[in-house]
Amino acid sequence: MKKITLSIGIPAHNEEKNISSLLCSILSQKHSSYVIKNIYVLCDGCTDKTAEIVSEFSKENRKIILTNDGKRKGKAQRLNEIYSKNESELLLTIDADVIFETTNALEILVQSMIQDKQLLLVGPRYVPVQSTTLMGRFAEYSYLSFEDAIIHLNGGNNIYALMGCCSLLKKSFSKEFIYPKGVISDQNFLYLTAIQKNCNSFKLCLDAHILFRTVSSFQDWRLLSTRSIVGDKHSVKVFFGDKIFAREYYMPRKIYALALFKWIIKQPFYTSGSILMNLYIRLFPYTATPVSNGIWETTKTSKEAIYV
Repeated sequence: MKKITLSIGIPAHNEEKNISSLLCSILSQKHSSYVIKNIYVLCDGCTDKTAEIVSEFSKENRKIILTNDGKRKGKAQRLNEIYSKNESELLLTIDADVIFETTNALEILVQSMIQDKQLLLVGPRYVPVQSTTLMGRFAEYSYLSFEDAIIHLNGGNNIYALMGCCSLLKKSFSKEFIYPKGVISDQNFLYLTAIQKNCNSFKLCLDAHILFRTVSSFQDWRLLSTRSIVGDKHSVKVFFGDKIFAREYYMPRKIYALALFKWIIKQPFYTSGSILMNLYIRLFPYTATPVSNGIWETTKTSKEAIYV
């Protein structure tokens, strides 16, 4: 049987700590239903050794193609460039600060897309790496408790499930739109664009796991909350309107309350700490210059290398 073609796009801004782990993770993936055509790495104004590391990998594997123009354009505009470059049937975009947990994760994502012709977009499940700091453990359980609610909302097929770290798209879909300048929440824009074409076009693939690091400092948690709580929602309202925002961002209180209760029972200290932290950052939000060009201040503590 003929294998489907797949290309991978990686937008990277100062990712020297983890880019090697990600590339090794990609190259170790077992694939029976697809063949990797190209791996595009687009450096977005990198000032560290990201480009040098990728260049060394490209000498050993010609499928790895580095773009390093020295400009800082922001993730959304780099995604536009990746979409434009791609000529494979499927395209995976993945952030440079994560890795696949297993060697069959990408195969599982591709199989999900192949088996359901309605799908335009597939996302993996994210597994946080255990932090070594108190604030990091709070962030970890903040994520786990909310993920529990996400999975119970429409079987996980909702706007919250598509984190921007990793997405598998059909080529035909990726060629139909571009991210406007100023987009902060590329994942929300992507999700809403897909479901406007077909309400069953997205699937959360629970068996395909991506490892990521939560933020592990107070400052980074406040910074991330500004982007995810304020910036992402504002971006959705600007590009899709209040009605779609209200419909898609609706999380039933019962689902969220049950998820919190479950995790308080399982891990009372860290879950309670995460609740207090989330209350604090909402009562005393981090004041930062509003993002208008699609380029946000990055969190540093989530950028450490990940190893399996």
